[in-house]
Parts: sequence; C-alpha cells; structure tokens
Amino acid sequence: QPGAVVLDPFMGSGSTLEAAYKSARRAIGIDLDKQYCQVAAERIDRLLDRPTQLSLESVTGWGR
Repeated sequence: QPGAVVLDPFMGSGSTLEAAYKSARRAIGIDLDKQYCQVAAERIDRLLDRPTQLSLESVTGWGR
C-alpha cells in the first residue's frame, strides 16, 4: 500500500529500504552495526542521487 511504513529492524545494507522507496512506501531501518548503517545511508543517497548526508558520529557519538 503506497504511503505505508516499512520497519526493518535488521537493516543490513538497506535493500528493504530501497524496495520500500521504489514502491512508494516510507521506511525505518535499524541496525546495531554502524558500518551497515553507513552502507545503507550511502545506498539510499545514491538512489536519491544526492551526496551522503548521514554523519554517524554526529547522530550516535560512535566516532568519539
């Protein structure tokens, strides 16, 4: 259903988020591994044709 929200609690590389976007759904992705979060962010940014905007250090403090 377009506009529905998809929750992916084990996001990994973000393929479910990409599929949600392509089917006009909103998505929330969660992953404990910060490297997977970065990979997923880069994947979505490529899909949207924009520079990577996620800064894991500023959002999570993982870089500190």
